[in-house]
Amino acid sequence: MTLITDRQYIGLQWFEALRITFDLNFIVRLKKGIYHDQVNAVAGKTQADMVAKLKRCRRKKMISKRIILGSAAWYYIIIRNPKAGHPNEDEFIFLLSSWYNRTAAAQAYARRWSIGVTFRHLKSNGFRLEDMRLEGRAKREVVMAILNLVFVLCVIEGRKFYQRHPRSKQTKTDHRTGRVTIVHSTFRQGLCRVLATFTNLAKLTRRLA
Repeated sequence: MTLITDRQYIGLQWFEALRITFDLNFIVRLKKGIYHDQVNAVAGKTQADMVAKLKRCRRKKMISKRIILGSAAWYYIIIRNPKAGHPNEDEFIFLLSSWYNRTAAAQAYARRWSIGVTFRHLKSNGFRLEDMRLEGRAKREVVMAILNLVFVLCVIEGRKFYQRHPRSKQTKTDHRTGRVTIVHSTFRQGLCRVLATFTNLAKLTRRLA
């Protein structure tokens, strides 16, 4: 089993416990400013050299290096951030992994993006889950089930809308990175449709039936 996590998880004791105590592999996203000394202590490119190489070689998707942290050897990986160019996003993503296959580790971490996008919509970009301040496990589980159901419905309605009205799918290009994104995401377009169409519980029930 492999634990794939974001930047909250750091610390040598944590990484060693995952492998030794719990027998778990891991792929952890690191904060960009940590473990540079450990990377530089091993023969080969320094951390700055690795970043510079990725900046020079635009076709290169990732670069990695075997490093020593504590008493164990792990793999330090730098990949391009698919959201680079956004105000709160860095150009690169820094990973630490116990997987020997660094390419597979980078690909596995990429699958986590869809989970992160879902959380963002649930928390701040649509449903404002944290503002509900629910108490009690049962209430939280019921609300999470409902919100995930509505989230899926929003995505479905957004896809249907863009299939029926393809000209409404406007895009914008980041001229610095060349990245093309949708002006109004499928979820946000679907959320507008859901709010406008399913104005009461009876209508929503008929749609789900």
